[in-house]
Amino acid sequence: GIMDARGRDAVVELYRGRFAVLGPSNHFTHDRIIRFGDDPDEASGIVLSHAEMQRKGEPMLAAIRYSDRYRREDGEWRFAERLFDFFYYVPTAEYLDALGPGLATRMRAYDEATGADIPEKLATWRAYYGGE
Repeated sequence: GIMDARGRDAVVELYRGRFAVLGPSNHFTHDRIIRFGDDPDEASGIVLSHAEMQRKGEPMLAAIRYSDRYRREDGEWRFAERLFDFFYYVPTAEYLDALGPGLATRMRAYDEATGADIPEKLATWRAYYGGE
């Protein structure tokens, strides 16, 4: 996708490009769940957050769920992988609509409005609403 980067140098370049497009933004972390398994140098996590930014001069809000894998290297924890899904990404003026009548088109940052990643792809959502 638009935010696909592998390796530290590629991630830095990706974010330089994003900052050039979006300018300053505010990102807030809300909840963190970290799980440790049998390997003491590996962990996984889920992080919930929201972001406030502008795109093309329009104020936007986004809610995001990060799915992470962490690895300890030389005594320091680093990201091994970070995937993210959007609950919504909408202009602030359309925020209430996106949570109600406009639920099906919560991704409105680009030219064509589409559905969001979450909760529609979750098995529990699909089972409850008949998607499976």
